[in-house]
Amino acid sequence: MVAVIDYGQDYDTTADLGTDLADLYQPIDWHELWATTSAEPDWLVPDIIERGRLHAIYAPRKHKKSLVTLVMVAALATGGPLFGRPNPHNRGLRVLYIDIENARDDIRQRLADAGYAPDDLANLAYFSFPSLPGLDSLSGAEHLLALVERHRPELLVLDTTSRVVTGKENDADTFRALYRYALAPVKARGVAVLRLDHAGKDVTLGQRGSSAKGDDLDTAWVVNVRGDTRITLRLDFQRTNHHPETVELLQRASPLRFIEKQPRSALTNARINELAEKLATAVGRLASEATRSPTPAPPPRRPNDSDDAHSGDNAGYRNRADVLLGSFAKGPVRSYSLSDLVSSHGTSDDGARDRVRNQDRLFGGRPLDG
Repeated sequence: MVAVIDYGQDYDTTADLGTDLADLYQPIDWHELWATTSAEPDWLVPDIIERGRLHAIYAPRKHKKSLVTLVMVAALATGGPLFGRPNPHNRGLRVLYIDIENARDDIRQRLADAGYAPDDLANLAYFSFPSLPGLDSLSGAEHLLALVERHRPELLVLDTTSRVVTGKENDADTFRALYRYALAPVKARGVAVLRLDHAGKDVTLGQRGSSAKGDDLDTAWVVNVRGDTRITLRLDFQRTNHHPETVELLQRASPLRFIEKQPRSALTNARINELAEKLATAVGRLASEATRSPTPAPPPRRPNDSDDAHSGDNAGYRNRADVLLGSFAKGPVRSYSLSDLVSSHGTSDDGARDRVRNQDRLFGGRPLDG
């Protein structure tokens, strides 16, 4: 009970204002926090959904956001592959799905197309058009938290956001109340939340309705569909900097599934690193050989024939390329001095010397003869 204080008298406010109320709240135990959390992301769905955080996926109508989500959470609940990757959990996770958008026949058909049968779906607690009060109210939050306590999910899906509230979609207070009453208590229990939503008329402006929809989110994805089988999840924003900018998915049939396409940039970077290592090895061999061996006799001088001037230039370039390529295929190779390479051009003019210097700077960082 909270005491009413008459400030004309002296009171022990610590006692009067209530140790009972203070006992309802506990500060963070720092030792426990360090022992039970990590600086690394704790993924439910790698790259897309983190444990204990609030996420949104939004898209224009008919952009497959519900289909992609259903196939994803079914894999999560059954322990199957996630977007073509091995499931990192090695078990099925509990998922609570509140659906006020999709017909029951559609849900069954999609799950059957994905190869699932009733016995596979024990971990997926799916509620189709439940008569919940608006989750932006205290009573709605009480109903939702009762379901969370009953089913103990690791992921809660709301499909779609605008249909689980009673307040106006353009009113910021609607979504502040949704977070305060319903989503903050769910997040405090360590449950991840995924809200599906519609995009506005201009997709670049984000979710439809009040901008306050994004205030509480940790991550938001927007779905883009190209053709019938290519889906891109593009990162709208994130708090953690753990997520990639895009996730590319390819839709496949028989059974219905979505496979993550390996980013082209990752392949390119790996190839660049491989070639860079080979080039560094070649340059190192050239430098080592140059310090160990005397300069060999120059190759035979090409006749200084004006008709062969351009051919002679090309031969000089080929000689330099042969040095590099030979190092990959044959190991240590002969080293050529600048004068050797100039001679191979069939001329000793300053222009030829400059061209060879430029070649050496490109491949070795400095001319071979200083």
